[in-house]
Amino acid sequence: MVPSSLSVYTDHGHRLFNIQKIYPSHVLPFPQALYDYTKQSVEISETRKPGGTGIYRNAWSGALYDFRHKPIRQNAVELFESGLQVSANKPCLGCRPITSQAPLIHALYYKWQTYAEVDVRRRSLGSALEFISQETMGIGEAVLNIGIWGCSSPGLEWQVADLACQAYGKITTILDESWDSDMIVGMTLIFITLNHLPTLLKLSAALKYLRGIIIMENISPETYPIAKGWTNECNLRFFTIFELEKLGRDHIRPPIMPTDAQICTICYTSGATGPAKAAILTHGQIALAVSASEWGLTYKEAGVTLSSLPLSSVHQRLNDLSMLNRGGAIGYSRGNMLDLLEDMQILKPSIWTTVSPVLNRLYQTLSSKIPGLKEKLTPFHSSKNPTPSIWDRMAFTNAKQSLGGNLQAVILAGSPANPETTQSMRMILSCPIYEGYVFGMTETFGPILRTLPHDPNGAGSVGIPLPHMEVKLVDVPQLNLTWQDKPRPRGELCCRSVGLFLGYYQDSLNTDLTLDREGWIHTGDIAEVDIDGRFRILGRKTNIVKFSGGDHVALEQIEGIYSAAPNIRQVFVHGDTSKGYLVALVIPTVDYLCQLGAKFGGENVSPLDRHILNMVVRDKRVKALIQDELHKHANNLGLHDHERIYNIHIMLDMFYSDGGDDEMASLSAMKVNRHVIYSMYQDILNGL
Repeated sequence: MVPSSLSVYTDHGHRLFNIQKIYPSHVLPFPQALYDYTKQSVEISETRKPGGTGIYRNAWSGALYDFRHKPIRQNAVELFESGLQVSANKPCLGCRPITSQAPLIHALYYKWQTYAEVDVRRRSLGSALEFISQETMGIGEAVLNIGIWGCSSPGLEWQVADLACQAYGKITTILDESWDSDMIVGMTLIFITLNHLPTLLKLSAALKYLRGIIIMENISPETYPIAKGWTNECNLRFFTIFELEKLGRDHIRPPIMPTDAQICTICYTSGATGPAKAAILTHGQIALAVSASEWGLTYKEAGVTLSSLPLSSVHQRLNDLSMLNRGGAIGYSRGNMLDLLEDMQILKPSIWTTVSPVLNRLYQTLSSKIPGLKEKLTPFHSSKNPTPSIWDRMAFTNAKQSLGGNLQAVILAGSPANPETTQSMRMILSCPIYEGYVFGMTETFGPILRTLPHDPNGAGSVGIPLPHMEVKLVDVPQLNLTWQDKPRPRGELCCRSVGLFLGYYQDSLNTDLTLDREGWIHTGDIAEVDIDGRFRILGRKTNIVKFSGGDHVALEQIEGIYSAAPNIRQVFVHGDTSKGYLVALVIPTVDYLCQLGAKFGGENVSPLDRHILNMVVRDKRVKALIQDELHKHANNLGLHDHERIYNIHIMLDMFYSDGGDDEMASLSAMKVNRHVIYSMYQDILNGL
């Protein structure tokens, strides 16, 4: 029973706030006709114009949902307060405490802070930000822009910092691990992890508005005076987040409830298609995105999620805000793939957001460690209605338990995974995998389309427009892709909603290229729509290759297929129209290279012996064997000739670091910057 009012007190007995308002449930239920999968989205009559399809909307939602209508949340602050009211004394944020620094050891349990405790922290920190900006730094509330630069660990403090900024009207600029001097914005304060301090101090002269640095973690007594001294030498103030919370408790101030039109955050795009751009997002847009993304989802309880993607990713932020909105618990991973399975086994999450490279690697790992797993899955891949019986679910018990054994939903962000991987993991986990659940962009704060649960033909698609979105396909003449293509209309995917980004920070040129005068965002993704109204992403417009015979190849899609092949860590596919075939850079797993080294060299090879491994990748016999295995993989999947890789170059090192794990992809692997990789390996690729 939820109380009609709720009070929270400090350690000294001072009442911080009193809530009278109880929020109604916001989740938009699926209608009764949900399971008619033959009509999932509809083209609105009389909306077709020359050069593209008409406007498509969700077949069940009718009118577009708008954040100005209840019960949709109005701003990001209401999302947390919704969870606070239903779960005040329940777990909110948790992490595995460190029990030893040398060697680094984490406890085999999660330590939790309740919603009420997190609320006290966000109010204390927010009050301190108000105090130092107005009383001691002379910055002024209206121009206070606060940066947050950190990874998924320590995620708990990252989330508290973000919640505090939301509740006190501060604009956050979210920076990822690759942030550099080319991405300078008008930050006055910045939250960082200690490892970023040297880099930030080097950049500080270029950050003309920066006044102070806040460290989001505990610092040893030996390190503290050194870090503070360095910072003061750059004429910047130095704080830890815990110092500010103590200051705020002594100068408590009421939160500032934002309007839906108020700017909430600035998020950088991935940079996969060029320089990263800073998208400006409002409170109303974020609240609407969270509410719309939960359309039709039903859970036995609020649930527990593992936060394992970078917190700078809108996919992870969307998932975490959704959990807070429901009153669920967020457990943070330790930020690398080596520890992911152990984190999941301890946390036992009910919901997990991940990306296709991680899911592909996870499937490979389970297949290699659990004998006969792929053979058990064979009947399901050939079935028209692949629903496992209770006996089949028992056969997958070991694989399911390796991920905690409690998953109710896996949310696949970014590009779709290999259909074989998706279907197999659905069977193994006995839960839906929402491939399109958060298919979208930074500019939309995530969701545009999503797949429907248990859709028998949904694998490989990104589903249908969410209730707050409408989409259309626009012809791409240079690739000869049009709405008249058979059997499915094709073109660039465009979307429109009542909640769109305001533009790019100090970048009107790219704003005009992305957001047209009618309010349509041009996503840059090539898509097709099938007869049932499902959309499938074929690839980025810049990454579609058209061969002389008229065949189109989506390079990212081919990479996803081959990346799921046995013993492969990473693949980069390149298509040259003048040659008419595909070539690739291939990075096998280190364990597999060690096996091949022993097979052809007659001696055991250590994963640490880079000299020998570099000789292995240059061995022509190794290349022939791996290329043969890739051909077998293509045969098993029935790939067409123009979709096959005809020549490869084998490499030892990956395009991004994955923390040293030889079996699984990086947690931060969202999108590969194709332009950068091609420029690095242009001579090799052109010579294949």
